[in-house]
Amino acid sequence: MPHIQVSTDAHIYYEDFGQGIPLVFTHAGSTTHSMWEHQVDTLSNEFRTITWDWRGVGQSSKPNGPYTIDTLVHDLATLTTTLGLEDFVLVGHGFGSHVAIMAAEKLGRSVAGLVLTSTAPWCSGSRDGVEGGFSDEYLAWMKARMGSVGVSSSAAYAALFREWLFKLPAQDVDVHAAVACATQTPLFVMNSYRRSIAQVDHRERARKIEVPTLIIQGRHDRKQRYGGAVHFQTLIPGARLETFEDSAHMPQVEEMGHYNEVLASFAKGTRAV
Repeated sequence: MPHIQVSTDAHIYYEDFGQGIPLVFTHAGSTTHSMWEHQVDTLSNEFRTITWDWRGVGQSSKPNGPYTIDTLVHDLATLTTTLGLEDFVLVGHGFGSHVAIMAAEKLGRSVAGLVLTSTAPWCSGSRDGVEGGFSDEYLAWMKARMGSVGVSSSAAYAALFREWLFKLPAQDVDVHAAVACATQTPLFVMNSYRRSIAQVDHRERARKIEVPTLIIQGRHDRKQRYGGAVHFQTLIPGARLETFEDSAHMPQVEEMGHYNEVLASFAKGTRAV
């Protein structure tokens, strides 16, 4: 299994398929590299697709710590540098979009494009008169379930996937698979990342982005509110917002074919810039 050493006590797991323009996918919280399985399956026919597990997640090592967004940015930068990638597109979802935007800042001219899925310029609340990121309702829901006495993490994750991620009700088999994926991350690790990422504010960083940027947002996303994506577009020079009308938080699943087509078209367009 391919791993890259990112520190003296940690390595990260990655998968690398296909040839062509490199697409580097960063997964969201409560999941692993496998959330991108259907993008890799289709897009690796004409692109080089690279997915990875965060430190402490899935098949990556689980050292004592630290587990912060800066750690993730370091690990992503180390991955792309070690693989010798140039002119690649960074793709993120949810928390992974926060990692991607900060990694793009760190990596500079190596990055040819940026795709931010289901995210906002900040983690939660209202800023600049805009309701974006996590809502107070969602945060209260999470606080009541994750780590609470008498509520197992598996039950909490199952409720999360059923109630917050999809426009249409999720199938039992999909919920069970998602729970199996989510529980590959120790709660300590996930909650450490959550506390760190809760502090992000990309408003100033966004105004300095110079690479082509695509923002993808489901119209019906109650977890990462649509207004945050709209505001992100206004902050990033030349950014394009692609609204998925039949999706909530998971457009790469709910409108899989459309998502793959939009991503492929965007990646090819970065070569014309």
